[in-house]
Amino acid sequence: MQKAEIQTEIRANITSYFGGSIRNFTVEELFQWENYYLTWADEMPANRPEDPREILKLGKGKCQEYAYLFASACVATGRDVKLMVCMKSDLSEGYHSWNQVIVNGSWIDVDSSLSKVNSLTVYHGWDWWGSVGEDCFIYSFDLNGTCKDATGDFICTY
Repeated sequence: MQKAEIQTEIRANITSYFGGSIRNFTVEELFQWENYYLTWADEMPANRPEDPREILKLGKGKCQEYAYLFASACVATGRDVKLMVCMKSDLSEGYHSWNQVIVNGSWIDVDSSLSKVNSLTVYHGWDWWGSVGEDCFIYSFDLNGTCKDATGDFICTY
């Protein structure tokens, strides 16, 4: 199935959830839609889904599934989005995933697994946050598949 068909399916699901209303959806509405279909899971299968339709079918996920599904919802509704991933420096382990979206002309951080917008201070108490730039790095992936080391954007600002 083509990416456009996946986007059409996700857009149709979002539109149906909101009673068939065809319009621009807010970040908060996309949270509401996602949290209706997805619940947090402490345990996930070894072969975790990446296809948003499979994530919807499974109905549960961790931060990775939330970030993938939210990114798909953004693309399907015409929003620019990036996938953000905090990885151990040797790339052996991922610590957390979230998104960045453009709202009112600026990129903002969006963590749909926590329903937080521009609130990365929530991570300050997490084990990995203190080692950002030392033992872990933050990468962004845009819609073109470009990967950027975004660590420097987070060391001093949060």
